[in-house]
Amino acid sequence: MLIGYCRSSPTEKLDPLGLDGSGVQNQERVLRAAGCIKFFTDTSETSRKRSEKETALSFMREGDVLVVTSIDRIAKSAGELMDVIEQLADHGASLRVLMFGGSVFETSKPESRRTIEILSATADWEFAILNERPKSTKNMPASKEYRGGRWSTM
Repeated sequence: MLIGYCRSSPTEKLDPLGLDGSGVQNQERVLRAAGCIKFFTDTSETSRKRSEKETALSFMREGDVLVVTSIDRIAKSAGELMDVIEQLADHGASLRVLMFGGSVFETSKPESRRTIEILSATADWEFAILNERPKSTKNMPASKEYRGGRWSTM
């Protein structure tokens, strides 16, 4: 069974032309066209808790597919995305993302699963580098040539 999940944030506004798929109504329309028959929706009032997301994940059964319009609708980070994919796999279900780099992405395909693992590893590596960089500059010994800030032009 195809199960749709929609989420909107408090800052999103409904696109009057319905082209971007960001509003809940637009997401539901796209998911319905993709064949979804059941929907779970987190609106701006419930987006902090995301209670419907947890309900959707626990609802999934063997062979079900959770369908979202874009990857940012289901997860805020690569780690959270991997957790969602693992939860779905535990239920025997998969994730389908309708707009993923111009094509449909589904975790039931091995190549899609590897792609997500590579992207997740890259995001984790980038996060570690960004966190390490400020620490390494603080521990650098002060030199006469450079003491922080802009280089002297004189």
